[in-house]
Amino acid sequence: PLDFLFYAKAGSEEMKVESFGNKLQLSNLLDIDPKGGGVATHKIKYFVTSPKF
Repeated sequence: PLDFLFYAKAGSEEMKVESFGNKLQLSNLLDIDPKGGGVATHKIKYFVTSPKF
């Protein structure tokens, strides 16, 4: 499991977010349009498994 630390910001408010014991669920990491012209995006889902979240 992995631990994450990131900051969430909306307008002038900013919040520190920590989550512990995350298990990744990998899928569609190379889901790129072969015709081109689009922006490549990657999404990584995860499950928080630690009660310390």
